[in-house]
Amino acid sequence: MATRIPLKLNDPKLVSVSFELRFEADETYPDIAALNLANTLVQQGHGSLFQLPIMQLPPVARNSDPNFRYTPLFGVNMNGTVVQVGPRVLVVTEEKYPGWKEFHPIITNVLEYTKGIRKKTERVGFRTINFFESQDIENNLITTIHNGLDLEKTACNFSLVYKNGDFRARYSFSNDAKMSKNGQPEKKGSFVDIDSFFEGNPSDNDECVNMLHDLGKKVFFESLKQEFVDAMGPVYDAD
Repeated sequence: MATRIPLKLNDPKLVSVSFELRFEADETYPDIAALNLANTLVQQGHGSLFQLPIMQLPPVARNSDPNFRYTPLFGVNMNGTVVQVGPRVLVVTEEKYPGWKEFHPIITNVLEYTKGIRKKTERVGFRTINFFESQDIENNLITTIHNGLDLEKTACNFSLVYKNGDFRARYSFSNDAKMSKNGQPEKKGSFVDIDSFFEGNPSDNDECVNMLHDLGKKVFFESLKQEFVDAMGPVYDAD
């Protein structure tokens, strides 16, 4: 187990980092509220607006189906950071993660714009996905999955939920993953997907985001064998 939590990795495996805020909002004109929020981000010079595919469905279908309750309707491309907004949700995603020091202020800034439509927070989430090309992540985890059957195990897809006070972290991994981005050839390998979340209305959203980031980082590194972490070039506070 990795006993020290690195500040960063020189050879990071992150392919996606996202923040999600689900909230209770004014239900009078939900779609208009989401559009106004997206337009506000554009007007502040934060990027260009685009509609998401769900907008092809009529409003009655979207608003009556509980599966679409937290689905974003519009997106804003902010120089590589994509912000997606819906009547009850805000999602901020980075594919080329710049680091927490740079990403955290973006989240804080965007959160300010939701105050006008957000009555109270229902869920705060911070999610990271790491992809390990041509590697079997199961061989590098502290957790072991035993095969109790007299059969060959050819793939492993597993999920655990950890608790730290009122915070949770859903840890999922697969050693039978495939990834393709931007039209590039498909790659095979493993992924580790960590969704850290708080369900409820925190007294301080920004403090909650920081704690979720720290929890996700702790779960990621402490789930891995130290030699595997060392191979990714960890940089520690005292280095």
